[in-house]
Amino acid sequence: MKLNVQFKKDFEFFQDGKPVEMKREGDVHVADLREDENGEVRFTVLRRSEFSSPLWFVWCLFFWIVGIFGIFTKGYSRSTARVTANIKVPQGHADTLFLKMSALPDRGREKGVAAFSVGKDECIVCDDWCFNEDRVAARRRLFYTLVFGVVLRISGIVLVAWAIGSSI
Repeated sequence: MKLNVQFKKDFEFFQDGKPVEMKREGDVHVADLREDENGEVRFTVLRRSEFSSPLWFVWCLFFWIVGIFGIFTKGYSRSTARVTANIKVPQGHADTLFLKMSALPDRGREKGVAAFSVGKDECIVCDDWCFNEDRVAARRRLFYTLVFGVVLRISGIVLVAWAIGSSI
């Protein structure tokens, strides 16, 4: 079975616990999914915030230092919403499944926002296809914004000013 995903962004796809290899064809990501012994196709759609990782602080600090006090550091998504959708396509399915991924809700505060949609003629069984709030990641994101955005930049400016002042 072919899986066509539009607007993939930072969603991840897994089948049997392994990442699904996707190829980009224009604005669509395409993958081949295997059927199980019952003729069904099962896979998982995940979306996790960078701040849900156990080593989030180490990675943020590393990229902040490498990015010269955050000037060249990549911007993290404002949304900390997560998605864990286990999808089952029943036996006798079509040859191609089309998924259209939705935009992330602002900071994960909206309830019941669908993470993806399927074509109108397609039939899938999914346990949870909505964005869910990740409170731990939201607190970590706030902490990151305060510490790295304010305190460390001020200390960086003071350090640079001290280095320039001492060299004169």
